Amino acid sequence: MLIADLEAQSEYRFSSGPIGLRNFRLRAEYENLAGDVSGDRLVNEEDATQILNHALGLESIADFALELADVSLNGEVTRVSPYDASWILRYDSDLVESFPASSGPVDDLSGIGRSVHLSEPTSN
Repeated sequence: MLIADLEAQSEYRFSSGPIGLRNFRLRAEYENLAGDVSGDRLVNEEDATQILNHALGLESIADFALELADVSLNGEVTRVSPYDASWILRYDSDLVESFPASSGPVDDLSGIGRSVHLSEPTSN
C-alpha cells in the first residue's frame, strides 16, 4: 500500500488478511532539496556552515550531499566552495528564490531520490 501524505489521516490500520502472518515495514521516500547538506529538509545557515567547514577542511560532507551542496553550478561537484555557501545564505535571507543549479524555486525537488526505513519488518 502506498500512501502519498501520511498527514491526511491521523491513523492507518493494516490487516494481515486471511492468510495469517505477514511482515510489514514502514518506509519513507523523499527527494533531496538542492542546498540541504544537513539532511533536515531545510535550506538554511546550518547548511552554509557545513559547506564552509568543508571548504576549510574542518569537516567532510557525505558524498551524496556534495551534489546537493553544489548550488552555484560550478560544474565540479568535488569543488564545493564558499560561493555555494553564499548562495544558501542569500536564499535563507530571502534575497533569491532559486540557485543557479536549479531550474526553479528551491522548493522544487532536485530529483535525487532517497529512502529511509522507519522500522524493521514486524509480524502481526
